[in-house]
Amino acid sequence: MAGKSLDTVEGGRAPFVKRKKMLTALVCLFVIAAAAALPPANAAAASGIARIDIAHGSLIVERSGVLKPFEALTGSDIFIGDTITAGDAAMARLFFKDNSFVNITAQTTLRVNQYVYESDKNVPERKRALIIARVLKGRARFITNSGPGVSCRIHVETDTAAVSGGAADFVVTALPGETRVAALAGGLSIKNILNTVVGTVDLYPNQKTVVREKKPPEKPAYLTLKERRALIRETIVR
Repeated sequence: MAGKSLDTVEGGRAPFVKRKKMLTALVCLFVIAAAAALPPANAAAASGIARIDIAHGSLIVERSGVLKPFEALTGSDIFIGDTITAGDAAMARLFFKDNSFVNITAQTTLRVNQYVYESDKNVPERKRALIIARVLKGRARFITNSGPGVSCRIHVETDTAAVSGGAADFVVTALPGETRVAALAGGLSIKNILNTVVGTVDLYPNQKTVVREKKPPEKPAYLTLKERRALIRETIVR
């Protein structure tokens, strides 16, 4: 057997080596497939725009590039394009990098379409933030950063309404065929989601309006003290 390697000797290592290589390849394929079905690890979440800092109950996230929806927990990172659904008895608070936050109530589905947080080009010492979100169903409370050094704009859409504001605290309730908007603090501009529907209303603190399909927003009305207290109680997340 002089001059022959062990791999070429009948009954030697060749069959074992081939089986080992095949097993290694199969393990690698399994790991890659499993990784594709999982959300990105926190260590790689540099592009995360927000974090769920309070979570109660079942929260399901749908993420582009991830094969299956997954459950989010306190501390989970949120990315642009994520769709978050709160279960029947669930609530959560999304805390954004600019210190704005969104409270999501039970049976609510919300998607973060865009988020920008960067230095203002005209005033570098200031920051500007832009939040664009959509409430697909249910109720969410939006509280934007009103602190010094940050200029924040927010746009929230539903199937019937488009809401815009700056430093504000407001509640959006998306129902089949209509959207209810209530301003708790700050000012808002509301119109129908369809550009073909003419009409915009401005809301100021303690005012509300309703936007129905293919109709302009209703004339603003004032919240009663009971209504205001109920909205705050129902949308607070602790």
